Amino acid sequence: MSEVTEFYYLPGFFTAYRKRPGKLSLKRKQRESGFIILKEACMRYPYGIDLKRKRLAVLYYRLGEYDWHHNNYCRSLINYFLAGIFDPFRTVDFVLKKIKVL
Repeated sequence: MSEVTEFYYLPGFFTAYRKRPGKLSLKRKQRESGFIILKEACMRYPYGIDLKRKRLAVLYYRLGEYDWHHNNYCRSLINYFLAGIFDPFRTVDFVLKKIKVL
């Protein structure tokens, strides 16, 4: 938005958030749109390969979480695997922390 207009600081809160079951942000399509946004941003800005790779890992991880919570385990594991491919160090760290919790 800052590319097309100016921003001003206004003290106070002027928004509200309401969570309901049918809300779009709770659906899979909203998570998938992150890939489109990343692709378009990469076309406009010279992001480095590391930033793109790490962002893809986060997007795949979140998609995997969504699928897991909606009982689509096979799809979830594929997305977790892809997240691990794009950012293996973060994945190993995450798994080790999960093992310590158990």
